[in-house]
Amino acid sequence: MNPFSEHRLPITVLLPIYHGDKALWLRESLKSIEAQTAKASEIIIVQDGPISGELEEELHRWQKHLPEIKIVKLPENRGIPAALNAGVQAASQPWIARMDADDIAEPYRFEIQWQFLQRHPEVAIIGSWIDEYDEGMKYKLASRELPTSHADIFRFAHWRCPFNHQTVLYRRDAVLSVGGYPLEKVMGEDYVLWTRLLHAGYLAANIPKALVRVRAGTSLIYRRRGRKYLKLEYKSMYMIYQMGFYKWYHYVIQLLIRTTVRLMPVSLVESVYKLLRKN
Repeated sequence: MNPFSEHRLPITVLLPIYHGDKALWLRESLKSIEAQTAKASEIIIVQDGPISGELEEELHRWQKHLPEIKIVKLPENRGIPAALNAGVQAASQPWIARMDADDIAEPYRFEIQWQFLQRHPEVAIIGSWIDEYDEGMKYKLASRELPTSHADIFRFAHWRCPFNHQTVLYRRDAVLSVGGYPLEKVMGEDYVLWTRLLHAGYLAANIPKALVRVRAGTSLIYRRRGRKYLKLEYKSMYMIYQMGFYKWYHYVIQLLIRTTVRLMPVSLVESVYKLLRKN
C-alpha cells in the first residue's frame, strides 16, 4: 500500500506561465503533477502577464479539475524572477517544488524527494538529475547529472549552477530569509538564489536519478547568445561576487569563460554543450 495515497505532502508546486507557453505542453506538465504517487497540497500557477485564449481555456479546465490549483495573475509580463517571487509569497505550504510549463515530472518525483528529506531533515534544498528530450518528448538527447552531496554541491557552485531548477524542492522560509530570487533582471536568477542559500549556510543535496524530463535541444543555445544576454550574465556574476560567495579569482575566470561562450560560433557552443552533458 502506498503510504502517501491518503495524505498530501506539505508542498506547494510553483509553476510560472507566460504568453509564449504552449497549451499542450502545459497540459502534459499538469498531468504529470496530477499523476504523482505522493500528492502536493497546493499548485500555484503564476500567470506572468496576458496569455493566449488557448492557454486561458487550458487553465480554466485544470482549475475545475484540480481544486488545489491557485492562479496568481501579474497584470504585465515581469519576467521569471518576479513571477517566482510572487509565487513564493503566495504559497501556503512550508515546502515549494519548482516545475516548468513544458517539462514532465516522473510519477515518483515528490515521493523520492520527500522520503530523502524525512531521512535528512537538515537539508533545505534538494534537486535531482534530468533527462533532456527533443521538443516532442520522443527522443532522449542527453542527461544532466550534478553533484549529490552538500560539500560537492558547494564546490561545484563556484563554477557552474549546481541544480536543475525544474527539479528543486526547497524550504519556503529559507528562500524568503535570503531575499528570494534577485529583483533585478539577470541571466541565471536561479543560480543567484542557490548561491545565496549556500552562502547563508543552508544544506543541499541532489538525488542521483533523473526525476524530470525536460524539453531541450539547440534552440535554447541560439536564443541565449550575444551581448544582450552577456550583460545580464555579468550582472548575476557580480551579484554572486558581491555577496562574497565568489573569490576574486572565481569572478575573473567566470567572466572570461562566459564571455567566450556567449560570443563564440554556435557550432563550437554546441560542442561544449555536449561535453557538459552525459549522453
